[in-house]
Amino acid sequence: MLKNTFILLLSGMLFYTSCRKEDSTSNPEMKSYSISGTAQKGPFINGSELRIYELNNEFIPTGRSFHATLGNAGQFELANISLVSPYAEMIADGFYHNEICGSLSDERIELKAMVDLSENKSIHINIMTDLEYERVKSLIIESGYTIQDAKTQAQKEILKVFCLDSCTINNSETLDIIQFSEGDAILLALSMIIQGNQITSEMSRMLADIIADMKTDGEINDTLIKNTLLGNALSLNCDQIKQNLLDIYAELDLNLSGINNFDEYITYFIIHSPYGISTPFEFPESTANGVNVLDPERLVFQMNDCYSFAVTMPGEGNITVRMHKTDGMGIWWIQLFQAYGWNVSQYDYEENEQIFTSILNGVTIDLPFMFSQYGSASVEYYYNSSEIPNITKTITWGAEDNGSDFIFPNESPMGPNLLNMADSSEIVSENKYTVGLQKTGGWIVNFTLTCTNGIGIEVTDGYGIYTYDESEQRLNFTLAGKNEGDYISEIVFNISGKGEINLVSDDLEITEGSYLDRIYLVN
Repeated sequence: MLKNTFILLLSGMLFYTSCRKEDSTSNPEMKSYSISGTAQKGPFINGSELRIYELNNEFIPTGRSFHATLGNAGQFELANISLVSPYAEMIADGFYHNEICGSLSDERIELKAMVDLSENKSIHINIMTDLEYERVKSLIIESGYTIQDAKTQAQKEILKVFCLDSCTINNSETLDIIQFSEGDAILLALSMIIQGNQITSEMSRMLADIIADMKTDGEINDTLIKNTLLGNALSLNCDQIKQNLLDIYAELDLNLSGINNFDEYITYFIIHSPYGISTPFEFPESTANGVNVLDPERLVFQMNDCYSFAVTMPGEGNITVRMHKTDGMGIWWIQLFQAYGWNVSQYDYEENEQIFTSILNGVTIDLPFMFSQYGSASVEYYYNSSEIPNITKTITWGAEDNGSDFIFPNESPMGPNLLNMADSSEIVSENKYTVGLQKTGGWIVNFTLTCTNGIGIEVTDGYGIYTYDESEQRLNFTLAGKNEGDYISEIVFNISGKGEINLVSDDLEITEGSYLDRIYLVN
């Protein structure tokens, strides 16, 4: 385990470079500065690089620079730096501890800060200092702002992006993600929102896009960036982030008493944001396996059609989907041997649910999916082990609207529904068939089924409320519903022989003024 015991001293660990030699008698007056601080996205790792470039009064590099190596939690301490100007650009370059996934970043990043060393000797290079850097330069050079006024203005503009412009915080370089002021908590919140469930290269690109967009006018004009920020915020598991931070700093021999209330500012942004949502988890409309069951906009499915169960995963993070059957006799079927990127639980017959958890990142995970019979289910999407679903929808399958106020369920496990067959359809002898209706509230529908000589009809089963009276060539039966919500009733019978059967109901209006009267050919 790395020990948090090192101090970087100027002697032996710092070197000075200059673009030209000057006679000592002509040098401007130089002052000595001693500075310390950290570089943190999460904390930069041991061996990361710190570069300091002196800027003149016009904020142009003088050519004088200093280099040092950061410690195991991103710390640095530099003694007796000789500068003509107190203005400096500081750049931290290295790997960092990713607080969202609790592991090291997969690539290096650079974070910048523009500072006035005469005003502050403790410097924290962070997401806020990087976000404001180009905007501060623009305000100074193009608009004549002082460095302090430019920092104040840029900071207000950044906070407005995240709906936090009512907050007043200290200079960005004074903020620290493991401290407890309002500014410290806001810094950590912004750092988490920008990271989201993105790999380092994706996060770096987003950071660069925000900086470029805000440089001229202090606003984000790109709708995609704004929507992605909100989607990132919605996907965060703040409790897990807090635990990850405690674990990371404990490994660095710094046992924190707790983590600040950054989650309150993330929640405030989510509630007050005017942006749309662009989540890091994408749900394609379809894949090679068929239309995607997880498309949030798709709610109705058919029996025996082939579907996909697909998510395009970000570089980091996970998703869990809970499917809970709420009605009907039907169920869904999956082909586990063709599952790609999913861990699938056994179906829980007591709870009528099944859990699907992602196990891969950076690819589209998918599995073939089918529905049988008819039913409905709630589908809940949980991002990054969240305890509250990020998306909830209700789906139905195996039933279709026939043009009346009844629904004719598709095939039940007992046989095809004659009501879904057109007049003069052929049916197969020695097979079971059903007549089934579905409707909300109390209802009663009477039917008569007659057959030609040579046809045999035998009632074998049913579901819901049904009664029947059968004679040699005729079957009179009734289907009924309850005043208890959506209700299904069906009768099942076996048909044998060859000939014709005629199904009639003066209670079931198929189209306006036209009632059920169909003939089926039995072969």
